[in-house]
Order: sequence, then C-alpha cells, then structure tokens
Amino acid sequence: MVTVKGENGARGGLFLNDSIHWVVYNVEISKYVIVALGLKEMKISEIARPDDSDIEFDLLVVGGLISAWMKDVDTVKIWVMQKYAVQSSWTKIIEFSVDPVLNDSLFIVCVTNFGDIIGKDGEGRLVKFNDRGEFLERPFCHDNCSESSEFVAYTESLFSLPDTSQV
Repeated sequence: MVTVKGENGARGGLFLNDSIHWVVYNVEISKYVIVALGLKEMKISEIARPDDSDIEFDLLVVGGLISAWMKDVDTVKIWVMQKYAVQSSWTKIIEFSVDPVLNDSLFIVCVTNFGDIIGKDGEGRLVKFNDRGEFLERPFCHDNCSESSEFVAYTESLFSLPDTSQV
C-alpha cells in the first residue's frame, strides 16, 4: 500500500519522459519512494531515490531532468538523475544551509534556467535563493498570499494521453 506524499496532503504528479511521477510512502518498507506511470505502455514502475536516508524529499525538474530536493534540519540538497531510471546516476548539484526556522517550512517549487532556487515559505510567500543557497529576495506575493497558496512549475507539452475508452 502506498500513500501519495505532498506538502499539504495529496498533490499532482510530475510529468517527464512520457511518465507521471509521484513521491509515495510505501508502508511495506516504511520509506518514501518514487513511482512512475508510463503513459505510453500504461505501466507503473519504481525509481530509486537519490539516497537511502529517511529524509523526506520531493520532486522537481532541473534542466529537463528528474530531480529531487531534500531538507534536513538546516540543510537543503538538490539531486539530479543524469540518466533516467539509473540509480547510480543521481548527482548532488546543490547543497546549502538555510535558517532552521525557514527550513522547517520551506518547500522548493523550482530551479530556474539561471540556477536560482524558488521556494515557498511557511507564510505562503515565494522566496528566492541563488545556486549557492544565498537568500536573494521574496519576489512575489508580499501581501496577498497565504499558507494555503499553491505554486507549481510546469512545462507545456503536446503529448496526448492514450484513448482508453476502447480498452
């Protein structure tokens, strides 16, 4: 049995490589894992996580590659899978320290093409760090965002879902 993980409960999947990916909690092994639903063959598979720690993590896309971010006490780490579905290809690209008060509520939304890291703080505001983890600014939502505000990064696609009505 698995449970879909999300910042505030269930959340949408990450679409990449013709598959939708989710971080789920596998109660049989008591760990979060990555599962992928291949939309062409309609097959579910598991993808190895970046490391074997018990640290919670979530997914994002960095440079067109599936990536994961983890936070532990006052450290944020971002990993990139260089070769899709090859466990040994996970590479840590960013590691930085964050004020523990902010880190407790920080949720990474995306990494920009310029390497900046955009996240959401506990008050629902966006925060921006450079690729060394130095705080840059709070770029949006100064007064009109709340803890329940949702932010997602997306990439447009012309990929069509298969017609399953004839199955």
